[in-house]
Amino acid sequence: MAGPAIRYWEFARALSGDAEVVLAVPNDPSVAGEGFRVVQHGRRRLHELIRWCDVLVSQGFGLPITALRLTRKVIVVDLYDPLPLELLEYYSERSAREARFPQRQVTERLNALIAVGDQFLCTGDRQRDFWLGMLAARGRLNWHTYRGDPNLRRLIAVVPFGLPSDPPNRRGPGLRGRWPDLRDSDRILLWGGGVWDWLDPLTVIRAVGRVAPARGDLKLVFMGVQHPNPEIRRMRMLGEAESLARKLGLYERHVFFNRGWVPYQERQNSLLDAAAGVSAHPDHIEGRFAFRTRLLDYFWAGLPVLCTQGDDLSEAVRARGAGLVLKPGDIDGWTAAIHRLLDDPGAVAGWRAASRTLAAELTWDRSIVPLREFCRAPVHAPDRVKRSRLADLAAIAAYLGRVGLSARHAGWERIRRRFLG
Repeated sequence: MAGPAIRYWEFARALSGDAEVVLAVPNDPSVAGEGFRVVQHGRRRLHELIRWCDVLVSQGFGLPITALRLTRKVIVVDLYDPLPLELLEYYSERSAREARFPQRQVTERLNALIAVGDQFLCTGDRQRDFWLGMLAARGRLNWHTYRGDPNLRRLIAVVPFGLPSDPPNRRGPGLRGRWPDLRDSDRILLWGGGVWDWLDPLTVIRAVGRVAPARGDLKLVFMGVQHPNPEIRRMRMLGEAESLARKLGLYERHVFFNRGWVPYQERQNSLLDAAAGVSAHPDHIEGRFAFRTRLLDYFWAGLPVLCTQGDDLSEAVRARGAGLVLKPGDIDGWTAAIHRLLDDPGAVAGWRAASRTLAAELTWDRSIVPLREFCRAPVHAPDRVKRSRLADLAAIAAYLGRVGLSARHAGWERIRRRFLG
C-alpha cells in the first residue's frame, strides 16, 4: 500500500470499534479487514455503498461527482494531500499544454469537493491554514459555520498520519536479506518511500559519493521505487537518481534501488536494518505544506533522521532533537551530517531516544480522535442543512461544463476515466 491506502486502512481499523465500517477499494482485495469489511467497488457498487452508509470518508477524487452532490449522507473530505502543489512540480519540466488539463481538473474537483463536505481533514496547522484559504474562497467560512465554532475545528480538523502503538518487531529478512552485498557491519541510510518528482534524492546521493571513498561501510538504500498503483507512471526523478548513482560509480556498490514495493506489514524488517532514515526535497512550495509520512516510520523504528527543512515534521525533528535538519540542496551540510552520524555515537543515541519519544506521541489512536468523535455523532455542516435539489443539479451541470471546456485537448477516454468513474 502507498500513503492513501495506508491512511484508510488505519482509519477503518480505528473506527471499527465504534461503527460498522466498510473499506471500499478499486482492486480485488488481497487481505481481510481487521474488524471491518474490505470490498471491491465498481461504479454500481460504489453507488450502493453510498446509499448504505451514514458517513462517507474519502479524498473524493475516485468518486462520481454526481453521487457526491446528490447524496444526503454526511461527507468527510480528506485533504491530507496538497495535490495542487504536487502537480506544480510534477509538470514543471513538461509543456504548459500537458499541464493545463490535469491542473484544471484538480482545481475543479477540489472546488466541487469543498462545496459538498461536512467536515474536512488535514495533517497539521500549517496545512490547515492553506485549506482554510480555499474554504474561504469557496464561501464555506460563513455565518453558519462560524457560529458555535469560532476556531472552525469542527469544520476542518487536524488528523495527521499516525503510527502503530506497539514498537516494530522483526518478522522476516530485511535489507540485508535482499542484497548480499549489504554486510552486517554496513551503516545503511534508508530512503523509506517512493522517489517522486517533487523530492530530491540527488543531493543525498552526491553527499554519499563524497563520504563513500573513506567509508566503504556506508550504504544508501531506496526501499521502494515502483509505485504499487500500476497506473502511476515511472517518475522522472527516479531515472535521474539512477543515472547519477551510475555516473558517480555508486550504483549497486553504495547506492541500491529496490525495484518493488515493500508490503506495509513487512516494512519494519527494512527499518530495523537501517542506521538512519533520510528524506530530502528541493526548495519549493510543496515542501512547506507536505507531510512526509516516511519520517513517521523512522520515528517508529527509533532511527536518527536526516532531512530537509521546511515542512511540519522536519520542524518536529529539529525541535525535539531527533536528528539533523538540512537546507535544501546543501551537499556540504548533508556530507557533514553523514560524517557525524557515522562518527558520533553519543549524538546518535540522543537522536534515537528523541525519535522514540516522538513515535509515542504520534500513534493512530491519538491522531484519529477528531474523526472518531465526529463519526460518533455525525451531522451536516450548518451551511449544508438546507439544500435545494435544483441547485445541486445546476452545480453538477456547471461542473461538467467547466470540465469539458478544460479538457478540449484530452481524449474522450481520458475524460471518462477521470470524471465519470
